Amino acid sequence: MVKRNSNIELLRLVAMVFITAHHFAIWGYFIGGDVHTVHPNTVWLQFLELFGKIGVDLFILITGYFAINPRPTFKKVWQLTNTVRFYALGLFIILLVCGQLQFNTDLMWRSMFPTIRSMYWFITIYAILYIFSDYLSQLLGHLRRAQAVSFIALGVLIFMVLPTFLKGWGSQLTDLLPVFFFGLYLRMYGVSKRLSTLLKVLLGVTVVIAVLSIGLSDLVGNNRPESQAIAEATSYFVTGSSPLAFIVAAYIFSQTIQRQPRGNRLINWMGSSAVAIYLIQDYEPFHNTLWQGIFHVRDFADSMATPAFIGYSFFVMVVIVIGAILIDKLLRYILMRPAQVLLGLEMLATRYVMRWFKNLIKVTGYQLEP
Repeated sequence: MVKRNSNIELLRLVAMVFITAHHFAIWGYFIGGDVHTVHPNTVWLQFLELFGKIGVDLFILITGYFAINPRPTFKKVWQLTNTVRFYALGLFIILLVCGQLQFNTDLMWRSMFPTIRSMYWFITIYAILYIFSDYLSQLLGHLRRAQAVSFIALGVLIFMVLPTFLKGWGSQLTDLLPVFFFGLYLRMYGVSKRLSTLLKVLLGVTVVIAVLSIGLSDLVGNNRPESQAIAEATSYFVTGSSPLAFIVAAYIFSQTIQRQPRGNRLINWMGSSAVAIYLIQDYEPFHNTLWQGIFHVRDFADSMATPAFIGYSFFVMVVIVIGAILIDKLLRYILMRPAQVLLGLEMLATRYVMRWFKNLIKVTGYQLEP
């Protein structure tokens, strides 16, 4: 049995804390862009907003890093989609019962098939990358090291730099492909001294850009309250293709994998529920209820003294992260049997479809390689 590296599991939790901080800011305060004055709490929220795509990139780096190992299986895909379905459908029912949501047929179907209907964009992209991970790893593996570097650098330029700074093309899938390949590259070649130095320099540049971006945007926003400058101060960091978020994530990840692997049962226990932290807080119809109805982020941001609000933001993040982990452990225990039954039916259907597909191919005369 392969022991899980607690450094990686801790990084999953850190990534979820980053994403939670981002949601605290964007769904709790900046939603709609209706921010026209700057005060210390606004600057703190802008700082928190920076971390969202960093957390996403950390998850994709981890996915790429382990793509060189076992091949993807239908069983793991079904397990992931079933977990997402349980949470989406569960939240849909809870919100209906509590009167926080009116029945909507389209939303019901999206909650029943959340991965296919992209209820959670990140899960949909993650599932696609996982399914194709073996082929993607073979692609990079057939390149020489210099070619792999050029391939990733070109991907960063086309899919990240140009869409972010020139507001050009982009998609949620292609945005993350260079991140995936970089994680895979680090697994194949490790972190060289030259790469480590480069990431440190780029990290310094990124910090300077972050400070200037927020500072200049807030200055413009104060002088032109009708603009969206304050709400968009972190736009270069929160886009799906942001190379700045990628740089920070790459630096954190490179430092993590250079550490001596260790095992910690508590961290591993918590890390196994990392996805649940995301699923609970990012169910779209739950945004307003969670951030405004329960935690009143906007009201407190406008009324609290800054030290108290900073403390409150940490309190909310801890409650969400720890609460989601405990809920996930309880649901796993309660739904263990139904989940096994559903997985068994899905695997049976999968085997039937694959058998039918292979027979169909044989009719054409094409011989499948073993």
